Amino acid sequence: MSSPRERIVDQASILFHQQGYNSTGINQIIQEANVAKASFYQHFKSKDDLCVEFLNRRHVYWFDELLNYISRSKKLKQRLLQRSTSLSI
Repeated sequence: MSSPRERIVDQASILFHQQGYNSTGINQIIQEANVAKASFYQHFKSKDDLCVEFLNRRHVYWFDELLNYISRSKKLKQRLLQRSTSLSI
């Protein structure tokens, strides 16, 4: 089983995606992540701090996937063209 912090961020990611940030409450995240309220506040001072972690993880994931996609090309010119095309989308 994953750590309480991981479960909180994972569950928040799902709920933010399904319901939106404003419609998702801390109590729902705590309940669905199966953690104690004290555990939530041990890792995050507020819902806003949790949102920052969520956005940082999405940023890292997105750019890792972009670089993985670009690295599949063998020729430098093709990689650069893919990168410029991908970034303009």
